[in-house]
Amino acid sequence: MGCACGGTFTDTFDGCGSCCNSCGQPCTTLDPNNETLPSALENFTLEFFGAVNKSVVDGKIVWSLPCDLAVGLPENPRLPEEGLACYFLRLFLTGIVGLTGQAGQNGAKGDAGQNAYAFTTDAFAQPDASCPDIMVTVTNPGLFSTDAIVFIPGSGYYSFVSASGNTIFLHLVQAVTAPNPVIAPGAIVLVSGPVGPQGAKGNKGDPGQTGAKGDKGDKGDKGDKGDQGDPGTNGTNGTNGTSGILPYQFNVGAGTAYSLTGSYDAVVFGTTQVDALALTVGTYELRAVVTVVVPALTTITGISAKLRNTTDGADVPGSEVVLATPTAINDDRQIVLQGVLVVASGSKTVKIFMACTGTGVQTVTSTQTTLFVHQIA
Repeated sequence: MGCACGGTFTDTFDGCGSCCNSCGQPCTTLDPNNETLPSALENFTLEFFGAVNKSVVDGKIVWSLPCDLAVGLPENPRLPEEGLACYFLRLFLTGIVGLTGQAGQNGAKGDAGQNAYAFTTDAFAQPDASCPDIMVTVTNPGLFSTDAIVFIPGSGYYSFVSASGNTIFLHLVQAVTAPNPVIAPGAIVLVSGPVGPQGAKGNKGDPGQTGAKGDKGDKGDKGDKGDQGDPGTNGTNGTNGTSGILPYQFNVGAGTAYSLTGSYDAVVFGTTQVDALALTVGTYELRAVVTVVVPALTTITGISAKLRNTTDGADVPGSEVVLATPTAINDDRQIVLQGVLVVASGSKTVKIFMACTGTGVQTVTSTQTTLFVHQIA
């Protein structure tokens, strides 16, 4: 508090309640209802801001506010050139954004999904634009949803309409080029994307070189028309052809454990081996689906499988599949093997071979093994 004469107030009072100051004159008694302006400003600044650090910067007195009031809250910072009153008003109107909390725990592992494909179990005639609706029996009808686009190799693209039991109802969208007149059982049915638009026409290629002109041949004389000959005798009937191999599937349910080693060998789950026997002259489409579980983890680094022609001691081309190392006990792993076998002579047998990579022996148990064989030529 300043004295009337400009001196500094000192905290001494006489016995009559008057104070003495450096001016040598008594000052008036302090009255809270008549606080001087400098005192009021000092008290307001201290109570509102707290202790303010003041410094001189470029010839100006600059205040440094406590509690990071100059920058504001971490999730609600002050805007450039925004005063404290405007800052507080904005917080009151828009609310204060809280700090980001810690990440929660991971949720429980979801149920295993179903296969993304199905197979036909009965033959059906190829539809056309005049009669585009068909019904087909399949192995996995729950895979499809309304208006889903379905693709059947050798037939075309269809729109899924509905299902009843194992029968699905389809509407032909676009047939493949030269579709098969009859689609045999065992055809794969895939959920597909919609048929894309036709691509832009490519640039015209450069013309080829003109070939050399051949010599013109002499024109022959027209012969006289001969007399009609006598009818020949009927030929002998030909022998009946051998029956073609129809598509079939060989299922093995839950079997006993089988130990894989570092060398390929035919797998036997339980007492039944999954074989394709007596494949005679022809071309065959082979597809095997093996679902295995790992009852215990070892030091192996992977599991591999393939289809093998044991009659000739040769692998079915392109059928080998390698899986990553199992990471958990009883972890379901589905292995899909497929390839094409051409039998030029004799009779062949195809088996499923499996092995493990790395050191040690890996034991696996089959929950379902299916081998499909389809003679395509």
